[in-house]
Amino acid sequence: MKKTLQLLIILFLTNSYSQVVFEKGYFINNQNEKIECWIKNQDWINQPKQVEYKLSEDGKTEVTDFNQINSFQVYNTPHYYKKQVVNIDREKTSEGFNPKLEPVILKVLVEGKASLYEDVSTGLFFYKNENEEIKQLIFKRYENKDGKIIEDFVYRTELYNNVKCRDNSAEKLRKLKYKQKMFIDYFSDYNQCINGEYVDFLENKTKSKYVFRALAGGSINTGLKSDVSFSSTTGKRTLEHTNSDLSVNFLVGGEFEILLPYRKNKWALIFSLTYQGYKDQSTKRYNNVIGRTVTTEIPSAQTPVTTYFGYDIEFKSEYKYSFVELPVGVRYYFDLNNNSKLFVNASYGIILPLNRTENLSFEFTSSSAPSLTIDEPKSKFSSLAKIGGGYSFNEKYSVGLDYYIFRNISNVNTGTISVVASYKLFKKKLW
Repeated sequence: MKKTLQLLIILFLTNSYSQVVFEKGYFINNQNEKIECWIKNQDWINQPKQVEYKLSEDGKTEVTDFNQINSFQVYNTPHYYKKQVVNIDREKTSEGFNPKLEPVILKVLVEGKASLYEDVSTGLFFYKNENEEIKQLIFKRYENKDGKIIEDFVYRTELYNNVKCRDNSAEKLRKLKYKQKMFIDYFSDYNQCINGEYVDFLENKTKSKYVFRALAGGSINTGLKSDVSFSSTTGKRTLEHTNSDLSVNFLVGGEFEILLPYRKNKWALIFSLTYQGYKDQSTKRYNNVIGRTVTTEIPSAQTPVTTYFGYDIEFKSEYKYSFVELPVGVRYYFDLNNNSKLFVNASYGIILPLNRTENLSFEFTSSSAPSLTIDEPKSKFSSLAKIGGGYSFNEKYSVGLDYYIFRNISNVNTGTISVVASYKLFKKKLW
C-alpha cells in the first residue's frame, strides 16, 4: 500500500503541470509579425510571465515572453493579452490622479467599438474607444485630512462622457461597481446598443461546475486498536486492545463535487456522505499486563514492602457500529485522453455514529492482585483522514481506492482501505 501511495504522490508532482494541453493560437512579435502556433494553455489566473508554444502540433516546445512579443491569444479561450504603453496610476488609496507612462500587460476582456482591458497584476481596468488611446478607469478610496473615508468614482464620469448610449445610462452608472463582471456587462451592452460588433472573451473562460454522484463500495478493515479502561483499588489502568483480523463492511452514499474555474477544471472540492456499518468480535489473552508496583508500610517491618501486581487477562470484545462519514477534501485530475482521467484526492471529516454496541468482558488470574473491574465505555469524538486516487471514464463512471491515515469510530481506531465505484447523476455549470 505504501508503494501505491508513493506512486500517486510522484504522479501528482511530476504531471500536475504537464497535463496542460497545447491549443491553437498566435503571438505577434516585436517586428509586428503574426506567428500562428500551438500555445500551452495554462488557464492563467495571474498575469502570464512567459508563453510556451510549438510552431506545429508535433513540433519542438519553445518559450517566449513579453520582452520579445507584443501580444498573444489562445483561440476560443479568455486568454488574450497585449503589451501597451499607458498612463497608469497604481495607487488606489491616494487622492488625485498621478499617472506614469509605463508598458503594461493588459488582458483583453471585451473588444469592439469600445474595448475593456484589465491589468491582472493590479486589478486596475482600462478602456478604449475606436481610434483613441487606452485610458485608465479610475477609482480611489482614501482617508482625507479629517479622517473621513472618501470614495472617488471617477470612472463613472469618464464612462458617462465617453461610453454612453442608452437613456438610462446615468442610472446604470450610479450602480456600476469597480468589478470585472459589471464592467464586462456594461461594455457588452454599450456595443450592442450602438450595433457594433464585439467579442466578450470571458464567455469562453473555464466555468465552475458541480457534479453529483452516487457511491457504492466496501471497506477492508485491516486491524483494530482500542484503549480499554480498568479500575482497581490501586487506581485506573488502560489496556491497548488490538485485533489484526480482517473484516469487510459495505458503504453507500453520494458525492458532491465542485470543479473550480481554472486550470481546465482540474482542481475540485469534494463533499461526500456515506452510510456504513462496522463489526468486530475477538477474544485475546494478555499476560502480565496493566501491572503496578505498590509500596506498603508494615509496622513490624523496618522498611516498606514493595509488591508488583500484574494480570493475566482473557479479554473478549464485541464492537458494532452503524455510522455516517462526512469527509471534505480536494481532488486533482490528470487527463489521459478525451475520455479517460486519473485523479488523486485527500480528505478530512467527521463520523456520526448512529448506533453503537460495545460489549466488553474479561477474566483474569492473579491470586494476590487487587480485584479488577472494567469501566463503562464512553463515546468519543469520531473523525477520519484519508488519501487516495482512481480512474474516471467519460466523466460518468469512476472507481477509486482510499487509504485511511486514521479512522476513529467512537472507542475504536481501525486500519482501513476502501474501494468505491461512482456514477454521475448530473452535472451543471455554476458560473
